[in-house]
Amino acid sequence: ISGKGITMVKESSRKRLPPYISYRTFQNFLERLQQGMPARIDQSYWSGRLSFSNGTQLMSALRFLGLIDAKDTPTSRLKLLVQAKGEQRAEALRQITSGAFGFVLQESFDSQSATYAQLEEVFSTFELTDGVRRKCVKFFVALANDAGIPLSSFITKRLRSAHGSTGTKAVI
Repeated sequence: ISGKGITMVKESSRKRLPPYISYRTFQNFLERLQQGMPARIDQSYWSGRLSFSNGTQLMSALRFLGLIDAKDTPTSRLKLLVQAKGEQRAEALRQITSGAFGFVLQESFDSQSATYAQLEEVFSTFELTDGVRRKCVKFFVALANDAGIPLSSFITKRLRSAHGSTGTKAVI
């Protein structure tokens, strides 16, 4: 087996983690793509605007959401999302959310009556630290909100009160 074959096996067997980048960073990235879609989204595209850590988190999020392929090429789903406005954008986000977060939106989980802790438990199938799990949940809630996917007030109020008690940090 060649070295390249071993790398491919490792890449395909790696468990993809849900996005844990800030949703605002994700939105800013989508807005930048409206100025022009590169043939490939790689470090040379985002390195001037994002730290290496945020850039790798963004790439991981784009893969998880099906917005780039294994070669970092933008998918038709990403192109549609970037071009969409208003209700078309919300519909594109609903499709992306349903596809990527099917494990959350399954019938056994009632997103309209679930508590915040129940939502966190759904993410516990991934081996995440508490901090990363909270970031994943926060990203999911923001994405679901933009997609028009209803979530219980037990989830949304928890996030608002948690955010309000810790203050806000400027995004630079």
